[in-house]
Amino acid sequence: MLAAPAGREGVLGAMLQTSWQTSNVLALSIQAGLLTIHPGGMSNWLNVQTSWYFELGWTALWLIGFVLLYKPEKNSKKGEVNVEIA
Repeated sequence: MLAAPAGREGVLGAMLQTSWQTSNVLALSIQAGLLTIHPGGMSNWLNVQTSWYFELGWTALWLIGFVLLYKPEKNSKKGEVNVEIA
């Protein structure tokens, strides 16, 4: 969002929110399905463990993706802000 060109912040914000919401819906629906693997639902500790490990893996996957794909903008001089005028 900070590196968005002037005038495109709204579109990028909408894309960011859409990806967050889609990710949340997908992760929570998978987690809800994992709570029904063994009989007993949430009262069975194996279901809770499986669901928790999925959430841990999902978070790790997004964190790895962020680390690999995020490239901050490099400025030519320290403290100088590059501004493009369209």
